[in-house]
Amino acid sequence: MARPCSFNPEEKLDEAMQLFWRQGYEATSIRDLEEHLCLNRFSIYNCFGDKEALYHLALKRYRSLSSQFWEQLINYQEGPVAALKRLLQWFMERIEQYPQGCLIQNALLERSGTDKVVQSMCKAQFETLEQVIVHQFHSMGWSVNQSRARAAFMVSQLQGLRLLGKANLTEMVALSLKQLDDWLEQQRVKTAS
Repeated sequence: MARPCSFNPEEKLDEAMQLFWRQGYEATSIRDLEEHLCLNRFSIYNCFGDKEALYHLALKRYRSLSSQFWEQLINYQEGPVAALKRLLQWFMERIEQYPQGCLIQNALLERSGTDKVVQSMCKAQFETLEQVIVHQFHSMGWSVNQSRARAAFMVSQLQGLRLLGKANLTEMVALSLKQLDDWLEQQRVKTAS
């Protein structure tokens, strides 16, 4: 029977998430994890499982943190357009704060061809974002199909912006965000008329 952990597993999971985010899965060794987490190999395996299991837990944690914010937008008091504009702002903040890009995108690019769990988590992440956006467009009076089409457009644009941010193309990101903001205003005008 495994002994209980003598450290805060959630804190160590956050630290592992940061390391995987910065270095990627393949470039992160067990030795790197031992040094970064200040834990020995036995403690890592005892609490989290092997490297791949820890990576999956880190991705799940990242998804949870992102989804918490997105789901707050469902009942945004200022209305659906303001909620979507807040989402744009949140993405811009992430681009500025995290030059290493999106951990889910990074995982998708690095591991999706060989790791079914990564494929599943990435798909779920994008679908969660899409659902939040669909809800907002539907609240504006668009049909479900129209809302889904607009949400698919926004998800693809936002994910592209994260990639451009990783490439440090800040002017292109800013111009694109301005276009998305203007487009959202047009959606508001169309629903008001």
